[in-house]
Amino acid sequence: MEIQTDRIGPIAFDILAQCRSGQCIARFDQSAYVKTPAGLLWLILPENPMGPFSACVRSLPALNAHLTIDARLATVWQPPKPAPATGRNLALAPLLEQLGRGEGLTPEGDDYIVGYLLAAHALGLPIDQQRVIDAAREKTNEIAQAHLQAAARGMGLSVFHDALSALLRGDGGDPAIAAAQAIGASSGKATLRGMAECLKAHASGGAGRSGERSARNWSR
Repeated sequence: MEIQTDRIGPIAFDILAQCRSGQCIARFDQSAYVKTPAGLLWLILPENPMGPFSACVRSLPALNAHLTIDARLATVWQPPKPAPATGRNLALAPLLEQLGRGEGLTPEGDDYIVGYLLAAHALGLPIDQQRVIDAAREKTNEIAQAHLQAAARGMGLSVFHDALSALLRGDGGDPAIAAAQAIGASSGKATLRGMAECLKAHASGGAGRSGERSARNWSR
């Protein structure tokens, strides 16, 4: 079967430039994950927030279906650009200990790390992207890996970037916060906790060591 998309994320653009065919490996009411030789795509219905490896479609494939995706007329959604990296590298070891921990399609610990990495990028904290990617491959599932790999590059769901902007402004009442919290059963809440912990650590002057403190906080 062939499915057309009219909007894609930047990682989805790169994937579809290499390969347009894949198989649906997970199917939900509002989205589906499609595995291709070039990477994982996240098909979403129009009412859902865009993401870096998302492709917006009008209908979803059945589980295990083989499909081809036509993106010839698609526009590319772009997340906000991360701040220029300065200072010492983010302490990753304590954060990466949370990989694969918790419940959910994407484990809660992974979602926490996604939020932390997005906030770190927004603050201009240098991140060893390859270390995150390698650790994710060893410790968590392939759907969580795709989200972590994107976050290591400073890219997440549009609603998470909106919520992060609100947190950076100190606007806890912004509707974007509630919208982010509503993502998944626990993903949104865990992602916001990661963002908040990173911002808190940076404000206290412990950004380079913050991974250790925040990992302890998450595991309580």
